[in-house]
Amino acid sequence: MFWESYRLTYHHFGIVRKTSYFYLNRSQGQGLIGLEYRSSRPHNVRRPTDILGIVKKLRKANLALLKYKLVIILKRDYGYSLSPSSIGRIITRHNLFF
Repeated sequence: MFWESYRLTYHHFGIVRKTSYFYLNRSQGQGLIGLEYRSSRPHNVRRPTDILGIVKKLRKANLALLKYKLVIILKRDYGYSLSPSSIGRIITRHNLFF
């Protein structure tokens, strides 16, 4: 009886059977919290170590370079594409301030 109503439920909402069992198992194990959205983004993203060295070298050579200017220099001279926020985190993490 349960499986028939369960089958009708996932057909009604247009969910694939495999996906419905995934969420059923997650809800049985974790309750309603298990049904909340989870990002699939990895927690740790590796950065090439040469980027860190380049940013350190450029920033120590000229402390007046802001993260926005470093984005342009890295793209133009070295071919690396990073966001200003990523460079700002590198500067903060390695204490490359005035």
